[in-house]
Amino acid sequence: MPNVMAETKPYLQGLDAFYYREIEPWLRVQETRRRDALARRRKGTWAAAIVGIAVVGVLWLRLRPDAAAPLSILTLIVFFFASWFAGRSAEKLESDVKAFVMTKLATFFGFTYKAENARPALPRFVELGLVPDSNRRVRGDGLSGTIRGVRFELAEAELQRVEERRNSKGESSTHHDTVFDGLLFAFEYASPFEGATVVREDAGAIMNWFRNEFGGLPPVAIDDAAFEAAFQVYSTDEADARRLLDPSMRRRILALRQTLGATSLRLAFDANGILMSVETKSDEHFEPGPVDKAVLDREHFQRMVADTCIVFDIIEGLGLDQAAPAARDR
Repeated sequence: MPNVMAETKPYLQGLDAFYYREIEPWLRVQETRRRDALARRRKGTWAAAIVGIAVVGVLWLRLRPDAAAPLSILTLIVFFFASWFAGRSAEKLESDVKAFVMTKLATFFGFTYKAENARPALPRFVELGLVPDSNRRVRGDGLSGTIRGVRFELAEAELQRVEERRNSKGESSTHHDTVFDGLLFAFEYASPFEGATVVREDAGAIMNWFRNEFGGLPPVAIDDAAFEAAFQVYSTDEADARRLLDPSMRRRILALRQTLGATSLRLAFDANGILMSVETKSDEHFEPGPVDKAVLDREHFQRMVADTCIVFDIIEGLGLDQAAPAARDR
């Protein structure tokens, strides 16, 4: 049997055998279901399109334009919902594959997978400036567990700010502005510290000035040109911030940003733990891929494994396991 994953890390050892024993047989059954779902979606879409075009044509031939236009719009709306309904079985399949594979991966790594409402201390993320304030959360699945003595929580989050706006005519409309789309992490950290120390990406001279004046926590200068070119530090305790962000930790944070391919990386040492928000170029995580591709396509599984293993990258990258009070084999 071909290797599904290159077991290059200790924590990946045995994953191939686990995949062929626990996951691949179920996916084979779902492949038949996928083909049936696609066939139903195609037939339903074509049927709705043909009927919709025929109805619109008859309307314009039999009625005056002022009467045919609104009825045509109504017909197109019905066509849209008919097409959506025809594709529901395909969407359900994607959801089922994600839940099954992620639950199995969590079992392999000794984690717990939560399909929704995974929210590690979200209000505190906002208070510390790790994510913007929002009033709607679109996605919320996540993982929790322990790696080499370090407890963690991970959640995917798309945060939106929803508000009603009025135009110059007084007409109101609802606007959904995505303010964060990425991953939220909470890690246990054994090194003692007081207060809070926040590391955020450098935002340029003007935005940095606004943060310094109105951000709440006072800025801390770090004598490290490479680090200060990428990040700004804020803390309730200047001496504590410099101790936590020693040269080794600063190098680790810079390297981690590159390893994760992060477009935004913010972290905070807070109450004997580390909170972190990460945005990357990918806007979806733990997803099995589009239903148009075979569920047995190895790339789907490899991508889900890579997303799951981000926690290993962070714990190893920041050396959190070196400060943990206890060690485990995994």
